[in-house]
Amino acid sequence: MHDWKRIVQDRIAPLRLEPTAESDLVEEFSQHLEDRYRELRSGGASDEEAYRNAISELDDTYPLRKESGRAQHVAKYDPVPVGDARTDSLAVGKFMEVLWRDLRYAARIMRKTPLFVLFVVLTLGLGIGANTTVFTVINTLILNPLPVPDSSGLAAVGLMKARSTSKSSAPQPLSYADLKDYQARNRVFSSLAGYTSSRPVTLQAAGASEGMFSELVTGNYFSTLGLKPAAGRFFLPDEDTTPGAHPVAVMKLRDLAIALRRCG
Repeated sequence: MHDWKRIVQDRIAPLRLEPTAESDLVEEFSQHLEDRYRELRSGGASDEEAYRNAISELDDTYPLRKESGRAQHVAKYDPVPVGDARTDSLAVGKFMEVLWRDLRYAARIMRKTPLFVLFVVLTLGLGIGANTTVFTVINTLILNPLPVPDSSGLAAVGLMKARSTSKSSAPQPLSYADLKDYQARNRVFSSLAGYTSSRPVTLQAAGASEGMFSELVTGNYFSTLGLKPAAGRFFLPDEDTTPGAHPVAVMKLRDLAIALRRCG
């Protein structure tokens, strides 16, 4: 097994770098030589040929001096005149080269310290998750509470797949027959009401049309929410039980104002 670090240290010794810069440079070049050597060996080269070709990359002292300057001054790329297309393209190419080298170096460091990387990822995940949860609670209860009385006493009931292992899977909707059965057997909630997800509809009146969103709800929907109509009435108890009955609708004041302005 070749001692790449000792080889690199012998080659850069005449540069007399600072200890920190020398250590970083030795680590970078030794890992590069190791990767190059393995690449040549996997390509069919013999051990001597792969070693000789890898070492030949250290024969030119100019790249070493350039890398040592970067290590000591921590300069990512040299400034170039603005507006020069040739120098701009060179700067972009140089920047991408340095970025690619930094990414490879970061990947090698993470590969050497997997436990530390795992600790950082878990810490960031827990921090982001905790902040998201706190913001969701504050946004729901304080910033944007539901516009109904005693919104904290409301709960949504849905179905979940018994064999599902995901805790974040979306609840499945209940059927109307299940809802009626739950209402008959309810001993927990003061009231149970059903509703569907929002769906787009088109209101047509007096030759004009207006797009809106609607929900199908049970007759006790608004009484369960504790709402009172600003005008008119809500649904009667028998309007959601009689098959084929004339459909009725409740409109929000904003939607009603839009409909009156467009149609009236």
